[in-house]
Amino acid sequence: MALQAVASTYPTPSSTHRYKKPRTLTHHHISIKNKSRSDPIRVDAPPQISSPFHLTSEELESIINQNLTISTLEHLFSLSPSNPLPPSKTSPPSSPRRRPPVRVAYQGVRGSYCQEAATRSFSSASTSISSLLIPCGSTLESPFSALELGEADRAVVPVENSFDGPIPRNLDLLIRHSEEVKIIGEIVLPVNHCLLCLPGTNPSNIRRVVSHPQAISHCRQRLQSMENLESVEEVQNAAEFARFLADERTTDDTAVIGSEIAAEEFGLSILHSNFQDREGNYNRFLQLGRRSSFAYPSSVCTVGESWKTTVAFSLEKGASDLFKAMCAFENFGVKVCRVDHRPNRDEPMKVVKKAGSDVGVGYFNYVFVMDVEGREDEPAVRTAINQIKDISGFSSVLGSYAICESEVGSS
Repeated sequence: MALQAVASTYPTPSSTHRYKKPRTLTHHHISIKNKSRSDPIRVDAPPQISSPFHLTSEELESIINQNLTISTLEHLFSLSPSNPLPPSKTSPPSSPRRRPPVRVAYQGVRGSYCQEAATRSFSSASTSISSLLIPCGSTLESPFSALELGEADRAVVPVENSFDGPIPRNLDLLIRHSEEVKIIGEIVLPVNHCLLCLPGTNPSNIRRVVSHPQAISHCRQRLQSMENLESVEEVQNAAEFARFLADERTTDDTAVIGSEIAAEEFGLSILHSNFQDREGNYNRFLQLGRRSSFAYPSSVCTVGESWKTTVAFSLEKGASDLFKAMCAFENFGVKVCRVDHRPNRDEPMKVVKKAGSDVGVGYFNYVFVMDVEGREDEPAVRTAINQIKDISGFSSVLGSYAICESEVGSS
């Protein structure tokens, strides 16, 4: 709302008439009065505020005659360091506050493949969001517990390898924690096994290679081709041994099969990169979040608009009803892309009566974990899941998330 211009009664240099008292300018209970040409402006309003500008009446008249808006005058007052008025609503917006880093718990220790997956998943989720990686090497369940206790915002766990199949223990943990933890993303990375040693080690001096049993099985032919190799030893944590090798710095005849990130973390040299026997070796990791909180982006690796939904369920009549479960998705055009099963630890045995008989037959009871294409809220997927519930003793949607395709085929 513009100020109304005050009619000027000030004499010109050639005027001889008497000076008339100017009108009073009032706006929102604030009055500005001029007593003489040399009087400073006084603002009479609670609280009592003295003008920091000391304008003459002529200067005030010039400002008013320019028909300035109230917001402009408020902005002028806001520029004074002694101004007690609250900031104007029209003041320039302050810069946005940076969000706290995403706390990402991952299975394993520093230098593991899971650390690489956690870094790739969340380090660039937004230019204004950073990540804080939390290694959870004590137990496989630690990342799940960190989420439930609020000690982490996200978690990353491996779920399967293209050569060795699923990781059963993590499937069990996904089912057990399904009420609190949900899958919110995935990342698929090529496996790059590296032969690591102390800096300056002569490759011909390597007599001993240490690694996880799975890594050793992936590199067996390459190991057999090493002429001076005397022993291959298995450990449960290759990244932990890589740290030990770097700390000791006395065993120049020993190498470890580990990740490229382990070499970076512990200052080891890479004798051979891509040390595995065959191509096509990939790890798939799941990104997890609490069901009650989705304040952060899930990941940065998603491509396109393809989605996947993971469902877990048991069957009232045992595995014989699995065909009906598959048909529930097939009938609605929903593609099933993966099926796993785990023992139902809450009810490991199930007795099913034969039709027309009181005699029951005992079955091992399983929980089936199925990945299907599509979002959970798509009508076809939702209807198929509802049909699964009709024949299941237990069912749960473990998560619905974007399919990651960015790393496949890049090894």
